[in-house]
Amino acid sequence: MGAAAQRIDQGEISFERSIDSTLVAHLRTKVDYQVEIDVQRFETTSDGQTQLIANWIIRDGPGSKILYASQTTAGGPAGPDGVSASAALSSDLATLNKEIASRVTELAQHRGFNNSEHKSASVL
Repeated sequence: MGAAAQRIDQGEISFERSIDSTLVAHLRTKVDYQVEIDVQRFETTSDGQTQLIANWIIRDGPGSKILYASQTTAGGPAGPDGVSASAALSSDLATLNKEIASRVTELAQHRGFNNSEHKSASVL
């Protein structure tokens, strides 16, 4: 595996871990769902902006029934340096996490989950 491929693989692992840990932290309810995220774009652009475009699906944990599907688009000024760009990309990722967590919480409330049930949300 080449160096570029290793960086991509490591980046995907970091992205997944970031979403998984942040999403669980955002959840204020007990759930059993699977979240699939297909990231179309997550980058800084040549005009100094960040861009995140991600399609996502929430599935019933025990089954494969699609409960909700959406797309998140986020972006903003990348800033003058790498640190600023990284912070801006993190903000875009936080937007995605909040949108998913909000929908998962809403679905769980509709389903009637309560705090005595287990907490499980996996990102695929």
